[in-house]
Amino acid sequence: MAALTEVDADLVARLDRLTRERIAPRAAEYDAAAQNPVESWRDLWREGFLGAAIPAVMGYNVFVNRVKHWAVEMDSFALEFLNVVGRSFSKPAQVP
Repeated sequence: MAALTEVDADLVARLDRLTRERIAPRAAEYDAAAQNPVESWRDLWREGFLGAAIPAVMGYNVFVNRVKHWAVEMDSFALEFLNVVGRSFSKPAQVP
């Protein structure tokens, strides 16, 4: 494997420092809360690391939002179905 150029080595060092000092310390909080790591994205943007990643991130966010929407629709359907079934079994027996 070829050695890194001075520019590449500087880039790797900057990214390593940013990851260790700013992103990694708050990663567990974002993971535990299942939140988008907004501050980490901002840090990466400020350092110039997101220029090519923005379209991919936008696509990912659209996909995640659609999946969440479908999940809510499926939950609503399941609850309504269970309510209908429950009502049909809870009717008192008719005496002829």
